[in-house]
Amino acid sequence: MNLFYVPLILILISLYSGHVRSQKSVFSDTEYTYHIAQTQVYRAEQDLKFKNEEKSPLILDSIPNFNGLEYFEIDPGYIVPATYKHLKNGRVFEMKTTTERLPEYRDYAELTFKLGDSTYVLHAYQNLAFSQKPDYDSSLFVPFTDFTNGIESYGGGRYMDIKIPKGNLLILDFNRSYNPYCAYNERYSCPVPPEENKLKLRIEAGVLKYH
Repeated sequence: MNLFYVPLILILISLYSGHVRSQKSVFSDTEYTYHIAQTQVYRAEQDLKFKNEEKSPLILDSIPNFNGLEYFEIDPGYIVPATYKHLKNGRVFEMKTTTERLPEYRDYAELTFKLGDSTYVLHAYQNLAFSQKPDYDSSLFVPFTDFTNGIESYGGGRYMDIKIPKGNLLILDFNRSYNPYCAYNERYSCPVPPEENKLKLRIEAGVLKYH
């Protein structure tokens, strides 16, 4: 980790520790504060990437005026334990995109979690082309939509990335949800969240729509 971010992490742990203790979870305060701090690090790194002409998804002419992405406030209530169920015979299908491209994915796992008094399920998918690469062989893709889309967040939905856990439990952190590159530049081809991942609630966490 970049040493530049270490003081920031310590400050965040102090600021959020009181709020974190109010969350009922199987996870400890330390695990929550770690995730909150990592989210701040992630956001700072995203801003640096978006300012970099070689890595940015932005239209080249707009990069000099880019002042950082906008987000919902970090909310520990959206850091939730999820039960991980591997789908051994998950279907392989062509995922729709914003263009005619149809990449192949495997429906790899179900993630069951609670928000408020309700239980929800998201599906996690494995990109078959990327799964052959060492850096991506343990990564799963979780595209979703919710009732903030087209209002506070991008109309086409948002994405999360997770790692395949060793057991049947993982932390699902909606504060780390991000926009597809299509939200910034129409030249990209972006997966469209499948019907089964359309959440019927507001997820007030993660990145906001780009203005």
